[in-house]
Amino acid sequence: MKQLLFDKIPKRKTFFGGSFLKNSHAKSARPISSKLPMHIVLKSSIAKGSLSFLFPKNQNTVKSILKKSAQIFHIQILEFSNNGNHLHLLIRGRNRNDIKNFIRTLSALLPRYIQNKHKGHKDIKHSSMNPPNESKKTTSFWDQRAFSRIVESYKGYFVARDYVLMNHLESLGIIPYQIRKVRYSTA
Repeated sequence: MKQLLFDKIPKRKTFFGGSFLKNSHAKSARPISSKLPMHIVLKSSIAKGSLSFLFPKNQNTVKSILKKSAQIFHIQILEFSNNGNHLHLLIRGRNRNDIKNFIRTLSALLPRYIQNKHKGHKDIKHSSMNPPNESKKTTSFWDQRAFSRIVESYKGYFVARDYVLMNHLESLGIIPYQIRKVRYSTA
């Protein structure tokens, strides 16, 4: 009888973002765990050529923003992979707000510094000199919201760690790119 009761309890959703959101308005909160590691992916199709995360000038920028943000929000970076147009992170944080703020800060600062649109850059002019042009259409740097999933088991941690490492080796050209199956369904 007790087993029947446990079968009816729905499993919690452990992933969020990316292509799983059909529109930009999420109906549920991002699942976040302060006890378990989280796998986060930030992807941009604009990050090509001189805007690529692997461009020599941008590699140091990405690392320094990641390191400073992790220090500010008390995030432990377990694994990191820079793949040029996307980043893989395996992190652990102290609490929900720190993890949320880390993802928010990272996804805001990276495009600003990669595209040289940060305050103090020589190409940025004072806003009073340049009135806003209404005809310009802004495009988002990121393709979708950051994908995140909670790594729930000991074995799952090693799978996620190996996946991030494999992505890193692919970005360095040590192993060839391998097409992967989609593992998570939207149901």
